[in-house]
Amino acid sequence: MPLIPIMVMGFRAVYRHYEAPAEELSLENLADEPPVTNTVLVLVGDLHMGVVRALRYAQSLSANPRAVHVELDPARTLRLEERWAKRGCGVPLVVLSLFIALGAWAAVRIQCSSGRASSS
Repeated sequence: MPLIPIMVMGFRAVYRHYEAPAEELSLENLADEPPVTNTVLVLVGDLHMGVVRALRYAQSLSANPRAVHVELDPARTLRLEERWAKRGCGVPLVVLSLFIALGAWAAVRIQCSSGRASSS
């Protein structure tokens, strides 16, 4: 006989448990959010079919993809820029010197590290 009251209490507990998530997922408070826009970066060492395919895929994901080349050899970079002008698929090529790229990488690492430390 006490089985039914226990079951009712169990069902009520489950119902109360799901009330908060149901309210969070409700569409009643739906607000217009700005559209999501992304800039896709494609790392480029040289211009070949693999890069062209990656650029085409990047263009399908974003209206403003960028190709990024880290300069190790100025002569090689010059050849890449010449080839890029002919067959760059309409995607701008951004050339970074190795030192600028390392500095940017270090800045991102420091920012990520300080972000984790403050959230703990």
